[in-house]
This record gives sequence, structure tokens and C-alpha cells, in this order.
Amino acid sequence: MEYDTADIEVIGVVLDLSLRNGSNGLQNLVNVKHALIDFFRKNLEDDDVMYLYHPEIIETVNRIGSQVAAVSNYQTDGWKFDLGLALRQTLFILAAEPYEKKILLLITDRLSETNSLKRIAFLNDKDMLGCRLVCVDIGCNLPDVTFAKIVHIPDSGNLMGCFKEVIYGEDNICSADSCAE
Repeated sequence: MEYDTADIEVIGVVLDLSLRNGSNGLQNLVNVKHALIDFFRKNLEDDDVMYLYHPEIIETVNRIGSQVAAVSNYQTDGWKFDLGLALRQTLFILAAEPYEKKILLLITDRLSETNSLKRIAFLNDKDMLGCRLVCVDIGCNLPDVTFAKIVHIPDSGNLMGCFKEVIYGEDNICSADSCAE
């Protein structure tokens, strides 16, 4: 019996978050974790694959419970790390998966330039890796670009229920207030 892998999704997540708080008083990391877990539980199936960037882990997980646990257990001290390396590692881990639908999701509240994203987009195109690049820009610090989908979210407190639209949708409809131009 042949197994149909056309509907299996692979999502790689890189969290580049400071210790800032959203308007609800919770740290951006806490708001992001709650919204991601909500998205995984409501939209992924046990066959879907998720990778959460960690410098020492290269294994993906394909069970909702494992995905939720990976996000729940994620901690940061707010220090910056080599974002280029994190994106590259995540891109190559996604590329190694034998499925068609691959999404590299960067969630950041401190990135203000797109050089790291541009380099990953170049690698993705050059090596024909077939990953969609999506960046959630908390605080509206990034410009729109053609090589990645950038979704501007003014406040991490507005993320609950948004990741479905962020990942699958065409427009940014989940933020109550639009970012100032």
C-alpha cells in the first residue's frame, strides 16, 4: 500500500524573541508559545512534522503532543544568537524531509533588517529546496520584501488565533491595529 504524503506539512520554527512584554503584560515569548500551541492543536495532524530550532537538536517531531511539548519547554534568556545559523540549520532540516509542503516560520520582535532572511531565501532558491519563508514581525520593525512573506503584528498580545492566517492566508487580518507606515 502506498502512503499519500501530499497533505503532510513540515513547519520549521525559529524564535528570535527578546524579553519584551506585550500589551497584555505577558512576555512576547509567552504570547507566542500560547498562540503556536493553539495553532498546532487546531490545525496540525499527527503526521505533520515540526522542527523548533535548537542549536543542539536536529530531530523533527511528528506528534501533536511532542510538538506542543517542544514549544512549551522552549526557554530563552533574551540574548541574541546567530540568527543566520539558526535559519540555515532549520532550512536544511526542512529540506531533508521528503514532503512537498515546507514552511520556515521566523517569529521575531527584534529583527529590523532583512539580510538574514534574504540570505536564506537565496539558499532556498539556489538549491531548489522548496520552502516557503514566513516571518512574523512583532512590533512592525521590518519592511515588506518580495522573497519572503512578512506579517506585521503590532503587539504579541494579538497573536492568539492568528497563526492559521499567518501561515495559510494571503492577508494580515489578525492584528486589530495595523502597523504605522
